[in-house]
Amino acid sequence: MGIDVGFSKTRRTTGIACLDGDHLTLERAATAWESRESKIPHGFHPSVIAIDGPLLPLGADRHIRRHVESIFIRAPFHNRCRPGLSHHGVGLELRRASDNACTQFGRILAPSMCGNSGIVCGKGPIVEAFPNAFLGVLMSEAELMAAPTLKRGRRFDWLYERMAKTGKLESLLSRNLDLPDIVWNRLRRWCGSLRTPPRLFEQKPGRAIRLPLGRFDIASLG
Repeated sequence: MGIDVGFSKTRRTTGIACLDGDHLTLERAATAWESRESKIPHGFHPSVIAIDGPLLPLGADRHIRRHVESIFIRAPFHNRCRPGLSHHGVGLELRRASDNACTQFGRILAPSMCGNSGIVCGKGPIVEAFPNAFLGVLMSEAELMAAPTLKRGRRFDWLYERMAKTGKLESLLSRNLDLPDIVWNRLRRWCGSLRTPPRLFEQKPGRAIRLPLGRFDIASLG
């Protein structure tokens, strides 16, 4: 399961991706558990959940400055995947929303994983997805240096176009990841230009979500 955390009180900004064998579902939901639960296929219990949002291990100070973010805002990562800091301001709101999502979705883990329900740890079933970092570290330095000047929030679109649309992502990962064709087909899709986010399923304009691409284990990074 992949979760793109949203924390709007009025709009359906949470993206939910469920992969059950060869069946992939992509949905949008609000922040309430009732809305999110209604978008999960009946009987689906994931063995791993990747959440695109800042997570903390169990028992950590909720206002701590994450070491991984401190690393990523500096060279050599700063021009690849510079994140916003999540210990203050809007970043803290996103951290709280991610923690809430972790607790909510942790309830539906597969029975074999229930002992770790809602726990973020080095070998646990809930991990952090960081698509910007995941795509950024796969790109060569030469490609990054050739990147155009992009407005705030458009870097992911450019990274996605360069890696997923061209097939580079699939060629790099397909030999090591056992994923059904429907996943690769979705990732290859690109609708519009950099001004239009990549749509991985058919929805009304401006109401698309992105499938979380990478799993970043932040328990070992802080």
